[in-house]
Amino acid sequence: MRTAKLSKTGYNKLTNGELSLYEKDFENLSKSFFPGEWISVENIPGVFGFINPLVIKGPIFRVVGKKSNTNFDKEIEEDFSKKILVKNIDRALARRAMFNNLKDGSRLIYGDEDSLPGLIVDQYQNVIILQINTAGIDRYRSFVADYLASKLGGEVTFLDNKSYRSNEVLPEYEKTNKSGVISISENNFLYEIDWSLMQKVGYYYDHRINREKLETVLMKYTGSKKTGLDLFSYIGSWGLHCLRAGVDHVDFVDQANMEEVTKRNLEINDFAKRGSFTRSDVFQFLEKAKNSDKKYDVIVCDPPAFAKDESGKKGALRGYERLYNLIFDITAQSSIVAAASCTHYVSMDELDKCVQNAAKKKGVELQVLDLGIQGFDHPMMSMTSKSNYIKYILYYVRNGDGQ
Repeated sequence: MRTAKLSKTGYNKLTNGELSLYEKDFENLSKSFFPGEWISVENIPGVFGFINPLVIKGPIFRVVGKKSNTNFDKEIEEDFSKKILVKNIDRALARRAMFNNLKDGSRLIYGDEDSLPGLIVDQYQNVIILQINTAGIDRYRSFVADYLASKLGGEVTFLDNKSYRSNEVLPEYEKTNKSGVISISENNFLYEIDWSLMQKVGYYYDHRINREKLETVLMKYTGSKKTGLDLFSYIGSWGLHCLRAGVDHVDFVDQANMEEVTKRNLEINDFAKRGSFTRSDVFQFLEKAKNSDKKYDVIVCDPPAFAKDESGKKGALRGYERLYNLIFDITAQSSIVAAASCTHYVSMDELDKCVQNAAKKKGVELQVLDLGIQGFDHPMMSMTSKSNYIKYILYYVRNGDGQ
């Protein structure tokens, strides 16, 4: 294996826990490194990872691990990298196996947090889906897929994200020509999603534990649970948890054409007559609901990310505040509101501030009932980790003369 020497800046970054480095973080970087080559760091013994000098924007080096008492000069690069891939995959699978709520499906591998930068693996009932976004892993895509198939059994397939892969100048592969449905199990619910939709959007296990927490609170709640609202509902998972917790009827709202998917998921979970779907922009739906004087006892709001990078943060905060301004127009006198977010650049405190600001404008009182982060299959090493992106805040809302 070849080596590269860090600059002072790169050395400081790595010793302070950074896992991704840029070209400027190296001294006299060789032009001969090929995309995805596994290398060691010359001036921090034992640290290794892979490099891609062709990256268009962002880091060129990803730390994979640290191995003491290793003479990298004597390591054959391909043999070494395959050994590390197997070791880290096994460790990631063992970590999920420790929690019995993940046995029917989970995110099996979560990139950097599992020391496999750029590798995302999700397990569903009838298929395992791989996403690879870095050259150092993409070199071994067949090896990784075959190894996972041998370990877990069943079908393994790829779901390539073109925009992520293009940044690393990775090759485009012919799309898998699949049809039928993907079966998903989560918190003792069954969902079905058409393969064509999965290719566009995917399914997210990241709020699994928060959906379960919401259901637990609602089961204990003795206030009115006649009407529920699931905003940005996608396949209906939040609303189904509300129904099982005793909400009489849930309206599902999404701008995508999810009516048949929602109807099917209500049916297979025995809630066929207790939910209805509206295809609409959520903001427009809320305006119309306000004008028709519609009120809800339970509201869940889990929008897609409002910002893709730091520059979009201010707009995201304005978007959240506007959203909850509208939501508090349609809350019943006493109600439950779940605020969920997957916007990495907005913190839990900032999300709460947006909700609190909206509540003050509308003259409603809030009590925080619960907080949540991402589930165990989306590990993060600290609260300041870049992988910490899920927020969940559950509120009790007193509106007007509510108790």
